[in-house]
Amino acid sequence: MGVKMDRRVEVGCLYDYYGACLTPRQRSFIEQYINEDLSLGEISEQEGISRQGVRDSIRRSVDILFGLENKLGMLRRARTTLKGVDELETMIRAGIEKGALLEKLSSIRQAWEDTNGI
Repeated sequence: MGVKMDRRVEVGCLYDYYGACLTPRQRSFIEQYINEDLSLGEISEQEGISRQGVRDSIRRSVDILFGLENKLGMLRRARTTLKGVDELETMIRAGIEKGALLEKLSSIRQAWEDTNGI
């Protein structure tokens, strides 16, 4: 299955947001595979099922997590908001004038409202 590191990180982030939507067994497999970095073989030994069964469960779980993100976009919104906050902090530290700071804050607020349907 060989999930690349960037993909592992992305799955881990999605799991933080949507993990509660998975079954306890799916959560266990994701936690072991992504967070504990166990191999499919190691998980299958611990769980007493085939390596293929573990692989299929993890693949379905990952599909669910990405599907939820595509529908809900919670991680995308959080990242967009944090990026705006980081930019605002940089502007403050650089001593940018109050008007520009308020404009940036307004754009962050508008982006948040647009992505949250407010």
